[in-house]
Amino acid sequence: MTGMTCERWQVDDLTVDFGSQSVSRGGVAIDLPQLSFRFLLALIHEAPNLVTIDQLMEQVWAGVFVNNETVKQRAKLLRDALGDDPKAPRYFAVRRGVGYQLLSEPHRLDRTTQPARGRSRWRSAAAAAALGLAGLGAASAVALWPGSQPTSPVASARVAVLPFDNLSSNPADDFIARSIPEMVLNRLSSVQGLAVISRESSMLSMAARAAPV
Repeated sequence: MTGMTCERWQVDDLTVDFGSQSVSRGGVAIDLPQLSFRFLLALIHEAPNLVTIDQLMEQVWAGVFVNNETVKQRAKLLRDALGDDPKAPRYFAVRRGVGYQLLSEPHRLDRTTQPARGRSRWRSAAAAAALGLAGLGAASAVALWPGSQPTSPVASARVAVLPFDNLSSNPADDFIARSIPEMVLNRLSSVQGLAVISRESSMLSMAARAAPV
């Protein structure tokens, strides 16, 4: 994404504010998760061009390995949140297997820009993972993912955060085991030079390794 922290856009009847990470319609806020907001902003930045699936993967899930199904599901979540009818779309259209395109011309409401955010330090990744482990009170499965050798001075390591187990005697604590990996993934994905494997890809890899030969 861009480093413009004050940009605001008008798209049809939507007001998109990058600074506050918010979307509203007629003054009424629309609750969007961060990934859905990034998805919408990627469509705005590339309009009127079609945004390919690969471009969306790079811009919305920077440093995280996802597949086409992940992009498709995120588009559906965004459409549902905006109240858009997939049979008669108002905000964006889909070209199956290719990408997505904003239907209305976006209008920039301001021109103020800010410098891009500074690079995060590697130790912030370790701190985020340690925080998740301490909060759960159980061991996590965080493993380096095998990959190609780095081609630049900045490391290009890959890391996967595997599912947590509920080790308490209370089944109601299962939600903690489900939420901690997501929190750790979000924190790690902001670290410069660290590639984070998506949860879906990690699960598929685990299932493939567990399958009998």
